[in-house]
Amino acid sequence: MNRTLAIYGAGGLGREIAELAKQINDETPKWNEFIFIVDSEYIKDGDKKIINDIEVISFDNALQRYGKNLDIVIALGEPVAREKVAKKIETVGWTPVTLIHPDVHIPESTKIGKGVVIQRTASVSCNVTIDDYALIQFFVHVAHDCFIGEGGVLSPACTLAGGVHIGKYTFLGMNCCVIQKVSIGDYTVIGMSSSVYKDIGDEYVAIGNPARILKKNEDKKVF
Repeated sequence: MNRTLAIYGAGGLGREIAELAKQINDETPKWNEFIFIVDSEYIKDGDKKIINDIEVISFDNALQRYGKNLDIVIALGEPVAREKVAKKIETVGWTPVTLIHPDVHIPESTKIGKGVVIQRTASVSCNVTIDDYALIQFFVHVAHDCFIGEGGVLSPACTLAGGVHIGKYTFLGMNCCVIQKVSIGDYTVIGMSSSVYKDIGDEYVAIGNPARILKKNEDKKVF
């Protein structure tokens, strides 16, 4: 065991994912070091910053220190930021790792991509596909035959009924419910506590019960 796990993002989500990584490491040792990485404009090389006993370094400093020899997970809640970082880390050749809490059962028929994060208390059923860099938060339930696209974010307590399709880099706020066989497009935002009964296309913001389209998501951002 001589690997370092980098957590890209040092905010609240980054700290939560660091705790997840430590729990995984306690069960099956994989890494002898953890670091946080932030965009280079947020920290000057040579500055010493520690969060929860983990060093925070810039992207440029990490590249200089580790070269390609780095495992990495994205800890940013903004989907378009996740997309940007995913492209960046693949360009430099870092290895995206999937983090699944040891208590979460993944059926053999379910497919999990690279760089996926599945937190404690999540429930993932059979014949599900979770694409690269997706984030599944606490108390999320994903029923049978669902598809979650690349970089999709399911906030705490979301529930997807069977056969739901979630597009790439789409964001579901806390406590959302999506009825069976509904499709939600790419770069779409569903507001918290919304209930989605009908298909919603690409690049929209929708809220309410039932969820109604509020506007186009022109800048593709949540926050």
